[in-house]
Amino acid sequence: MSGSDEQIDVDMNGLDDHSDRNESTNHCHTSDNISSSGSSSGTGSRRPSLSSTQSDESDNQRHESSPTSGVSSGEGSDAELMVDNMIDSSDLHSSGDTNRFRAEFELKYGSTHPDFFVGTYNQAVDAAKRELRFLLVYLHCESHEDTDQFCRSVIISQRFIDFLTQHNVIFWASSVNYTEGYSVSQQLRESTYPFVALIALKNNRMTVVRKLEAITHLEPLLAQLNASVEHNRSSLLQELREREERNMNQLLRQQQDIDYEQSLAVDRERERLRLEEKARLDAEEEAKRRVELEASERLERMLRLREYLVGELPAEPEPNDPNATHIVIKLPNGPRLERRFLKTECIKYLYYFVYCNKDAPLKFAIRTNFPATNIPGHSPRLEDFTFADDHNRTITSVKTDAPEPTLLDAKLGSRELLLVQDLDA
Repeated sequence: MSGSDEQIDVDMNGLDDHSDRNESTNHCHTSDNISSSGSSSGTGSRRPSLSSTQSDESDNQRHESSPTSGVSSGEGSDAELMVDNMIDSSDLHSSGDTNRFRAEFELKYGSTHPDFFVGTYNQAVDAAKRELRFLLVYLHCESHEDTDQFCRSVIISQRFIDFLTQHNVIFWASSVNYTEGYSVSQQLRESTYPFVALIALKNNRMTVVRKLEAITHLEPLLAQLNASVEHNRSSLLQELREREERNMNQLLRQQQDIDYEQSLAVDRERERLRLEEKARLDAEEEAKRRVELEASERLERMLRLREYLVGELPAEPEPNDPNATHIVIKLPNGPRLERRFLKTECIKYLYYFVYCNKDAPLKFAIRTNFPATNIPGHSPRLEDFTFADDHNRTITSVKTDAPEPTLLDAKLGSRELLLVQDLDA
């Protein structure tokens, strides 16, 4: 009867497939079975073929055990069994064995028992590793003489159930007569029954930190389990701190990434607004430049038109010509213009004359003083002329078929005072 730690590296990839094994075969050995080394445990040995070193260790542990409890001390051995990824992947998604074992167990011992983990052994190991919990494995051997007493005095006892609950232990159980239970028994290397193994995360590996065999009484089993839990709790707490630190660092990196992305987004938005504002200002500047250019070109053409229209004016008649009219024109800013025109001349020449004066507005109307009447026609317009692509040096008047009114049509007398009105004012 023993309670020990062992270290044996396990590789389930080399394990024989026992799926075709007759599950009714009895894999347990009672006290009538004698080991090949000539020793007997008193309760039966599961493996007579253990190495001499392991047999000696087992014998020593039995000699050191209490004669009443059959429990050895020996926590913290440098020999520990690694249990990561032990069972063949073909069993990973089958929970049929554990469900069947639970049903058979409840049929015999009732519904008062620990909360059996529903799932495969590998899933239980993964859950314990993921949740940083202890995993207690119970291998049930129906034919062993101590199994019934162990189930009744330990497994279904309220104190055992409370212990598992108090320490948040995952409890996985299976019969060694089932394929998965038998495979687990091989890997955990039990030597007799009842058999329980406490597994925990240690040095980032799932490790058997205590194996308890041939212990049939509650008190010594709880004592050893409690000692192992207390002894190995620091490993879980250390892993918890490391996970929290990793999570904190991950959260910090994530927050830094978020802050960085937000900063980039702010920078991108700022750059977008800057480019939009630049584009707007550039567009405004371009529009202003075009307006100024068009205004400059228009002004240039209008000034060039003045020079052109001077040459278009008809000759001024003699002062004593009876067909002439003497016209005095008052500009908006005060200066006066005087000229004689034949009454038969077109009114447009009157407008040409005013337009060619540098003090005259570029867009204007002419009216009589009294009574106030507008003189027909309008100031010269650029659209009434064509400008050749030679810096506006060649100008041509646009001809129309409509008759042009004369000064006589405007009923102007021999002497008239006319006023110029600035239409842009």
